[in-house]
Amino acid sequence: MIFGVATTLSAVHKSLPQSTTAKLTINTFGSPNAALHLEEVVKAVVLDTEVPFKLSGRVFQFLRENFLFHDFSVNQFLAGYRFILGEHFYRNPAAALVLNEADCLKKIEDMDLDDLSFICRLNSFREYMSELELDEQAEILINPKKAKQTIKPLIQEYFDYLKTFTAVVQVLHIVSRDLPRRPLGRLLSEVYEPALAGDIHSSQQYREYIFHFLDIEIYLDVGGLPLLSEFLAKVEENLEKLRNLDSDLEYSGSPAVQSLAARFNDSSSSSPCILPSNLDNSSNTPAPSSSNTPAPSSSNTPAPGSSNSASSTRKSVQLDRYKLQATLLEAAHRNQKLQVKS
Repeated sequence: MIFGVATTLSAVHKSLPQSTTAKLTINTFGSPNAALHLEEVVKAVVLDTEVPFKLSGRVFQFLRENFLFHDFSVNQFLAGYRFILGEHFYRNPAAALVLNEADCLKKIEDMDLDDLSFICRLNSFREYMSELELDEQAEILINPKKAKQTIKPLIQEYFDYLKTFTAVVQVLHIVSRDLPRRPLGRLLSEVYEPALAGDIHSSQQYREYIFHFLDIEIYLDVGGLPLLSEFLAKVEENLEKLRNLDSDLEYSGSPAVQSLAARFNDSSSSSPCILPSNLDNSSNTPAPSSSNTPAPSSSNTPAPGSSNSASSTRKSVQLDRYKLQATLLEAAHRNQKLQVKS
């Protein structure tokens, strides 16, 4: 048995005893954001060029506003869409042409004069007929062959316009969504709605969008391109420096320096350091002299077996190792610089 409860996991544990929750297999899930989910529905159904049925600007605005200001329900949006689709097919016999382009053209070929008369009564076709001569209008109304020859190009133009319109809306959304203050909106449906109304070019949002683009274009025409070229040249120069720096860091010194560095980095090693024969440390080690060497005394010299003698010996060896490591690393860096310069 499966139960679905709109609550949190902590609320379930607070409401039910542990003996009950121990016998349940609880899985949590969440639905996506309603606005983003509607956006996916609009892209897949309303904006799909393979779906010939399209909503008008006012109808799409009504459905979208009902979603945003009332219920935030995608199911209600789809229910309204299905109702409008059924109403369209029920009231208009010419809705039989709501097919893909190939099937629509075949359907027109099978129509008789009575079926074609329903197309001639459409408001959009009446507007087209009003621009023709009276003789041509009469021939279209009484001659099925002439009517089909007139309607077919119009159907093809409609599908071409549908693809172009959808592509332009998508491009307009992609270009404008990253502009400051997002003048045309953040979602594709926000651009599609005024575009369906046909007055997007006269809206204040579109003017602000064009203003940003004109500002960018003027900047590029006046002096932006030289500045961009100079900036790109500097970027290339810095990248080349970084590549050279990486190649310099790959140099790790001579084998003697590598051996000594490995010995010094190994803190657990207690073996004495063996200097190579080519390293001269006479300049850094002062020669012993009788004037600087204090005479041994019984009060200051600890016994050979005492703990103080062992600890002082370890400290002196450790300090000498660090000094020698710093000297060797400094010499290796100098060799690196000389080899890079050469």
